[in-house]
Amino acid sequence: MPPLARTAFLVGVVLLAATIGWMTARDSFDPVTALGVRTMEPHFADVRTFTGARVALDRGLDPLVENPGDPWNRPLNYPRIWLLPAYLGVGPGQTKACAIAIFAAFLAGLLALAPLVRTPGTAALLLAIVFSPVAWLAVERANSDLLVVAILIAAARFAASRPAAAAFAVTTAAVLKLFPVFALPGLASGRRGSFRSVAVAAAVFVAYAIWIRADLPSIARNLQTWHPISYGITLMPRAAADAMGWSYAVLLTIAATALGAVAVLALRLRRRVRITGAQDAGAFAAFRVGAPVFVGTFCLGSNFDYRLLVLLLVGPQLVAWVRSARLRRPAMLAATTVVLTVWSATWRLALAPLPGGHELGLVLDEVLCWSLVCGLLVAFVLALPDAVLPVRFRLATPIDEPA
Repeated sequence: MPPLARTAFLVGVVLLAATIGWMTARDSFDPVTALGVRTMEPHFADVRTFTGARVALDRGLDPLVENPGDPWNRPLNYPRIWLLPAYLGVGPGQTKACAIAIFAAFLAGLLALAPLVRTPGTAALLLAIVFSPVAWLAVERANSDLLVVAILIAAARFAASRPAAAAFAVTTAAVLKLFPVFALPGLASGRRGSFRSVAVAAAVFVAYAIWIRADLPSIARNLQTWHPISYGITLMPRAAADAMGWSYAVLLTIAATALGAVAVLALRLRRRVRITGAQDAGAFAAFRVGAPVFVGTFCLGSNFDYRLLVLLLVGPQLVAWVRSARLRRPAMLAATTVVLTVWSATWRLALAPLPGGHELGLVLDEVLCWSLVCGLLVAFVLALPDAVLPVRFRLATPIDEPA
């Protein structure tokens, strides 16, 4: 019989599925606006980008340049592999079916995450994420990141025992959305076959990137951003530049330098202490997949908040570290920051009526996100296996022993 915490998590997933089904059937996501989620009409806006591509193809147009089948005329900002459904006849009339398929994949990913739920704290943290505004934003838009997160969860579940399968899953996700390639370093666990699998996956991705290189500028150009529902290294420098008239390039350089300094300091710290993940191999593998994706996407620039769902992968390990004497406080702080970050749309909605509340909410959100990025970056560096580091790092003291 599964532990009570896992049962509670599974009940939560069933409730989530029922709620998504109810809203989809009614074609109304109005209830989530109370959480601060900004909805669009018609719903499933992100699916419509590639289902609408069928219209462009029928007119002899390139959807990455002109996409009249999209209700907002947004050019496609995905790799061309997403045109395959359109070539197979999937068009605007199949939008809801595509959305349901994406939801099903995400729910399947959550079920695959269930074996890592061993404590009430883990169940509570994961459910706080899956019912958060970032999750409802992804669902209301039917964003493909729901599918990608499910694939990354599969990669995490394979990582400890089947490195080739894990690398294949990450490669598949990276072919679809590019950014999951950041998970590859986390698969280099030092176990037999892991380095070879990562090397092959990296080579495949590089070959794929070269193959689609002509489309990369269009994909980047077509990406849309909006600070209130986004995260990334470019947001704070851009806001400060716009508000104070300072140089955006200089501010961005300062931000990147600061993050680089954190990485260097973390590497120096790794010579003295390390994190082994001995408490829970499955949770540790999931953390080493999710943390670099979150940090990597932050470094790329601006990402819509639904990409924060990759934090589902770090949740079980954060709770496991709460049981470690030396990591208890930072782990509890990180877990709290995760919850505040994914629920920022709600507490910012509460702050908005106050004088300067909108700006204050955005500043606090940036502080939380930067704190989380720095914390997970340090933790990931401390979790690097000895096999990928010079010999002098191998005498570092483990700090994640149970209390």
